[in-house]
Parts: sequence; structure tokens; C-alpha cells
Amino acid sequence: MITVNVIETEYTPVGDMAELLLDRHVEPALGMMLIDEKGDTWEVTGTLSDSQRNTTDSSMRRWTFQVKPVNTDDNIHTGLFKLMH
Repeated sequence: MITVNVIETEYTPVGDMAELLLDRHVEPALGMMLIDEKGDTWEVTGTLSDSQRNTTDSSMRRWTFQVKPVNTDDNIHTGLFKLMH
């Protein structure tokens, strides 16, 4: 498990979207879980990396994750999460 920081969120009819930065060597996959400090969990149902929006830090890559709640009725929020493969 690694710790990630969700920096932006958006709520859409097709699901919650979470923006985060990942180490360039981490390759996200469908089915990964984002777990917050309370233990609330969201499953990753889609991933997108937009090279136009990447950071100036060449070791990081910006990703948009589409997520759905697993054990909560809450929307995804900004903050620190554990990312579990």
C-alpha cells in the first residue's frame, strides 16, 4: 500500500472523479482501492492520465480516477488515502 493525496474531486452522473499525483513508476489498475483515514473505501473503476496536465516534477504523473463507493454513502473527498492494489 502507498499513501496518495487526492488533490481535486468532481461528482458526475457516471461516478466520482478523483485527481491525484502518483510516482511515475506506479501503474494504476482497475479494482484498486482508495481508503481514507476513517476506513471508508472507494473502488477505482476507470483511470486516465493526461500528459498535458502533468506536473513539472518529472518523477510524478497526474491521474484522474473514476471511483465508486464500497462501504460508504459519501462522495470521494480531498486528502490522504491509502492506495491498495
